[in-house]
Amino acid sequence: MNILLLCEGETDAILISYFLSQKTGWHFIADRPGMNLKVEPKKCESANWYQKGKDYLLICGVGGCENIGSFFDKYIVAIQQMDYKAENSFEKVFFIVDRDNKTEEQIEKGIIEKITRMEIKLSSSNWISNTYKSNYDGIEGAFDSYLLIIPENEEGAIENVVLQSISEDEYDKIIVDESNAFVDNVQSKATKYIGKKRMALKAKLGVVFAIMSPMKVFTFIDELLKQVDWNESEILQKTFEELIKL
Repeated sequence: MNILLLCEGETDAILISYFLSQKTGWHFIADRPGMNLKVEPKKCESANWYQKGKDYLLICGVGGCENIGSFFDKYIVAIQQMDYKAENSFEKVFFIVDRDNKTEEQIEKGIIEKITRMEIKLSSSNWISNTYKSNYDGIEGAFDSYLLIIPENEEGAIENVVLQSISEDEYDKIIVDESNAFVDNVQSKATKYIGKKRMALKAKLGVVFAIMSPMKVFTFIDELLKQVDWNESEILQKTFEELIKL
């Protein structure tokens, strides 16, 4: 089975891949013959394949929430329409989007209206069956879609969930609380860098990692993430329940 996971950015993709690798055994592979995407890193796009047994998972960062639908339209529609047998197409598609301050209806509409070359249905926290016309006369293809909005019942982004996960440890909760307070206090004095709410949230996670792994603060984020035990987090298990089932 081929599975596609689309999320907003490269940081989100890294966070999700680390959790899935630790929790469910997916491991990175260099490529998937016949299904590799030539994305544009300059536009903050990323695409990385993972494998577990005979199943394959492609995790893509699309360069921002406004690009989820257009990324699918640009790269994925052609793949689906060229292989109706699902040998080189995706049978399950996850859309993972930060809630920020939007309603579920706004998020669903924002994705669907940018997918112009295929009709697709989405419903938050529900599997939906989709059929489409392939490039072969009279033959239809099918896939299941799932929209995961993070956090589930409050404003915010995936960084909120990760911070909550770290806070499950009483000792680390103090670090998270103090880091949040520090960034809140300095934000008005650092608007050039963290003037936007989303940037301030990323800064909070960055400060927490810097305190928890001070010797690695100048290394790539994946090195910092290796220090976190994603395996035991109840919040992450609940958030990514449907992914864990695969």
